[in-house]
Amino acid sequence: MYKERNELGENVRRHMVAEIRRDIQHGSLYVSERLRDTGKKMYPELLIQAAGKWDQTWLASQLRLHNCMKQMELKRTPSGASLVSVPPNAGQTLAADEFGRFLLRGLCVQAIESAGGRLVVCASSNGIPPPPKEVAKIGAEVDAFKLLEELRQGAGVETALGRGLTVRLP
Repeated sequence: MYKERNELGENVRRHMVAEIRRDIQHGSLYVSERLRDTGKKMYPELLIQAAGKWDQTWLASQLRLHNCMKQMELKRTPSGASLVSVPPNAGQTLAADEFGRFLLRGLCVQAIESAGGRLVVCASSNGIPPPPKEVAKIGAEVDAFKLLEELRQGAGVETALGRGLTVRLP
């Protein structure tokens, strides 16, 4: 579980849901190709419910419960393609990555509204320690406007901040 879970106040959750709905409206919500057709239909609403009331663990369990993930996928190779198994943790990975990205987006909006547009970099508690070159970023302030735009453009948390890092309100 992420440290970010501590940041899940009512306002941040409301901003997360608004950011998800924004992506749905703009047709930019990331929907994994590893989702079955029924999973692709259910995923946006499950993500909204997770952001509004639950967490990434709940989202992963719902993806599993409703059999939303494919079991096999086509992998392209130099000589064509082959059918391979989808990793058994694909639903957990999708849930953690996307819930985490929308959590950061919610925090960015909250920071813009109430914290002067600043967030503080901290180590994530997702079990991945930041590499030495990223440790120096811990404690630094980041511009919430800029981070929000990067995340809205589709950047993942690691791309936007660095491996093993997240942000918190000051």
